[in-house]
Formats: sequence, C-alpha cells, structure tokens
Amino acid sequence: MKTRVPAILSFLSFSGLASGALAQDFDGDGYADLAVGSPYEDGAYANCGVVHVLYGGTGGLSGSGSQVFDQSVPGLGDSPEANDMFGYSLAWGDVNGDGCDDLAIGVPFEDVSIDHSKTVVADAGVVHVLFGGPGGLSASGALRYTEANYSPFELEAGDRFGYSVCIGQFIRNNDRKADLAVGAPRDGVNGAPAAGAVFVFPSPEDSGASAQIWTQGNSLAGTTSEAYDQFGSALAYGSLPNHDYLAIGVPDEDLGTSCPDAGAVVVIYCSSSWGALSAADAQLWWQSGYSVPDAAEAYDRFGASLATGFFSDPLQGSDLAIGVPGEDLGTSINAGAVCVLYHTDIGGPSRLTANGAEFWTQDSWGVPDVAEAGDGFGGALAVGRFNAGQQDLAVGVPGEDLGGVIDAGAVHVIYGGSGGLAGAGSQFWTQDTSGVLDAAEARDQFGFALVGADFDGDQHDDLAVSVPYEDFSSGTWSRGVADAGAVSVLYSRSGMPSFTGNQFWTQDSADIQDANETSDCFGFGRCGNP
Repeated sequence: MKTRVPAILSFLSFSGLASGALAQDFDGDGYADLAVGSPYEDGAYANCGVVHVLYGGTGGLSGSGSQVFDQSVPGLGDSPEANDMFGYSLAWGDVNGDGCDDLAIGVPFEDVSIDHSKTVVADAGVVHVLFGGPGGLSASGALRYTEANYSPFELEAGDRFGYSVCIGQFIRNNDRKADLAVGAPRDGVNGAPAAGAVFVFPSPEDSGASAQIWTQGNSLAGTTSEAYDQFGSALAYGSLPNHDYLAIGVPDEDLGTSCPDAGAVVVIYCSSSWGALSAADAQLWWQSGYSVPDAAEAYDRFGASLATGFFSDPLQGSDLAIGVPGEDLGTSINAGAVCVLYHTDIGGPSRLTANGAEFWTQDSWGVPDVAEAGDGFGGALAVGRFNAGQQDLAVGVPGEDLGGVIDAGAVHVIYGGSGGLAGAGSQFWTQDTSGVLDAAEARDQFGFALVGADFDGDQHDDLAVSVPYEDFSSGTWSRGVADAGAVSVLYSRSGMPSFTGNQFWTQDSADIQDANETSDCFGFGRCGNP
C-alpha cells in the first residue's frame, strides 16, 4: 500500500516577472531581492504569520534595510488574527508597470467579512499585493483581493483563496503590466467539494480587461470538476514567442477508480499574440497520457510542484517541469520524479509537447545518489542560470536520508544545454556539503523549497534553499528552539557552479527584525512564479 505524500510546499519568492528576466528586484537597483514567508509566526495571535524581505547588492543579500510585514501594517486594510497564516504563498512581478517588482502575499486561512458586516466566512482567504519602488516594498496603496473581486462569485467557507499565487502576462496587450493568478483549491464546483478554482485578475492599470475564473468542466473542455481534485494547488507562468501560458497543478486528480490522486496538469494559453487566456487550445497532461513518460499510479501527485525555464533554448520559450513527489520506483515508495515537457514551434504557434519529454529520478544517468523510499524527489522545483547559456533545474529532495540522519534533505542541480537538460555534471547538495553552512540534522528537510535569482548582480543566478524545520539548540545560532527554520543561500560566483561565499539566514541573523521561536518555520510558504 502506497503511503500518501502530503503536498510539498515551496516557501519563498524572488522578484522578477518571468524565467530569465533581467530585472528582478523590488527596489529597482538591479539586484534580486528575497521575500521569505513565515506563516506559522506567532505575533499578536498564534500562526498569524509574517513575511520578511531581504535586499540584494554587490555582496549578495544583506539584513541591512530588511523589512518585515504582517497584517497590522497600515495600508493593508486588515488585521492579524489567529491561524490566518499570512505569507503562506508568495509571488512577484511588475503589476503596475513602474519598473520595480511588486509582491503578492497569500493568506488562505483568512476569515473574510461580507460587506464589512459582522458575518464572516471562515478560511475563505485573501491576497494582498504590495507595490515596489526605489525605497523597496511599501504597503501604501496595497491591493486586497478576495473571491468577491470576481463578480458575481460568492465567498464560501474553506475555499482557501490564496493557497497559491502567481504573477505573469496572462493578458497580453503590450502594456508590460503583469496580471495576478490566484488558486482556491478547496473551492466547491457544481456540488463537488474541493474541486478547485483559479482566478485571474488583470493589472489594476489595465482598464480594458476583465477578471476570469477557471475550473475544470465548465471552463475547460475535456476536463471534469470532481470532489477533492484541488485544481489550482500549484501555479506557474510560462513565456512563449506567440502565446504565454498558465500551468495549473491538479495533484489530487483521480484517473479512474484505481488511481486516486494520480495527478494532472492543465495548461491554458493566451488566445493570440495579444489576448487573454482562452480555453480554445488548453491542454490536459497526465502520466501515460499523450506520450508523457511513465504511467499514472495511485498517489503519484503529478503536478504537486511546477516550474518553467528555458532549458533547451535561452531565448525562444519556456519549458515546463512537473514534480511527481509520490512516484514509486520499484519497491522504493514515494521516491519521487520530475517530468519535463519541452515547447515546439512545429505545426503552428508554440505549444508544449510530449515529444522529447524527459523523466528524471535519482536513478537517472548522471544524477548523483540513488532513489530511496520517502525521498520525495521533485517536491520542490526551481529554475536559474547558475552557469551560462540555457537555464538549469534545481530539484528539492526534502525527505532524503543521509546515513542514519532521516529526512535531512538534499538538492540536485541538473544543467541545461542545447539539447535540453542533461545529467552530465549535475550536482548534489546537502547541509554536509563543503561550503554549505550548518550541518545535516534529522528532519531539517533541506530542499523543502528553493528558487534561483541573481542576488549579487554577477549575471549568474544563486540558489536559496528552505530549511523550515531547522532546530537551534547549540553553537552560534543557539536559542534552544525547535523548527524555527532557516534559509541557506548558495552563491554561483563568476559563473562557476561551485557555490562559495554562502549565507545562512534565520530570524536571529543580524538586522532581521524578529527572533527565532519554536515552530516559526521561517521559510515555509508557497512560491508561484517560475
């Protein structure tokens, strides 16, 4: 009997509209910045949540000038409450077109009042958008979204709007202002509980576009909204020469009665070079469907994580990496895998295709280590240009055991090239790797989430790795607290994939406006960009 794998959550967000975008910063200084969600942070109330922001520079990330946001900050139009989990999801992009990236913050467990009345809808969810500028992020003039922003949609208890968020050009109109996609995977559809929905809101600067709602069944031909599919659990934005797209993870999709939670991915394209997302050319992907490698099996959770990158061509378009963390490999239960779909221009406008699709595991040629039960390879995905040329794929393995140290966690980096991703020269990182700060410990889950961005401005991306269950009980970081959490940053200096001069960030780090506390899980929060 296969063991269920819980949804592996990514944690942090880096400013930047799309994979390969050169400008990726909240303050417009040319250096990538880092937002870290800590939704389990106790402030005025238990698990009300906070988001920390660190700014990049010539030496990389610095705590100097860092910020911390919660729902008590003036401008958000809200207040912290118990179990809101502010910062559960994060996404970035230039929503208002001013050249500085903005930050979307999901609060999926927010209780939302109806028309400012005393009636509240439990766990309906909310998303805040903070605007960037030369001074960094500011809550002044922040936007606030709920399901009620899509009229005539009604708020419903438990929908968890904001469980996932993503920013991208979902309405292509040459205005270079990004749009917001929000997942509500527990949304009931046509009587099916937790079937899931995705909302797309145009830039507030775009008066000529309308909001959209996407569900399986009514909105997308060839699909059906079914109970507990959780459509919208993961989101990613992809850029193609003619048609950008939104990829939507449906990790709990059942494929027949024998394959519960096998998983699927829906891809929706912009209708034309200039237009909104359209169901006309939407695709539904699953394992064994349309020549996708491997076969659909119970609890694979295909689509639990998503990332897009230019793996085969640095200029022409985004390919799609799909995490399958519940994949069994032989007798190794939940060893995990990653499926990669490449784009093609053959036969018409650019589209994703299963031709040449790849299936990566820890048993693949050139990939260090071996597949083992419970590794969860593919539970987190990230893209970056860590070396030169094409983009590369980082794969989190949060359940990796290192000797007798269970669930210590690890990260693989698989490098891109003219033929796409290749195992040759791939790397394997743990907290015991030389140059990586701290040490591997039981249940740290190093690699729980990860994203690549150029924090030091050397034109090569660096890699930030979440360690949300890091304990601090001895040594330099001593506060005697469990599951306080940390973020490890691995730098790619001068384009060499050696990662030296690394950093280890916690809420006790210099200039960070908080302190390590038990079960804060600093670094726990979903990221919905490439």
